[in-house]
Amino acid sequence: MSRPIEHNTPLYNKSISDEELNQFALPMSGWISEKSLKSAYYELPLLVVGYAGSLQAFRDLGFKTFPEFYDERYDSVGHEGERMRQIQQNMIRLLKMPVEEVHALYHSDNVQAKLKHNKELFINMIKHDPYLSLFGGSDTLGSIQEFCNSTYK
Repeated sequence: MSRPIEHNTPLYNKSISDEELNQFALPMSGWISEKSLKSAYYELPLLVVGYAGSLQAFRDLGFKTFPEFYDERYDSVGHEGERMRQIQQNMIRLLKMPVEEVHALYHSDNVQAKLKHNKELFINMIKHDPYLSLFGGSDTLGSIQEFCNSTYK
């Protein structure tokens, strides 16, 4: 049975129809985008809306993830529609949490340690990137800042 998207309600009340979910297709898995890396630099917890295995690929690079915020089992779901449904449920759960609870969770010692680790790992990866010098990367910190401030259209 299909559930329509309601356009005149708050975001957390909207739902994706079963028909839309069944037509949603992603051809790859385990892909890390620049947006995921930017979350590390800006010290933000990561919820990957993309290919199955992307969160695991992020972990495989040495980054920490945030089961405190999200049920990360969505990352192993291969069916695109079900994966999107679980991502949506994660976002709805987070939106319904009191802002004070989200704030306390974000500023907890455990989450802050992970965020700092991810930023340091990201900066270290950039500093030791063997290809950076090919693109005029002598100013490593400037290159990091330029990357993080860039927008992709």
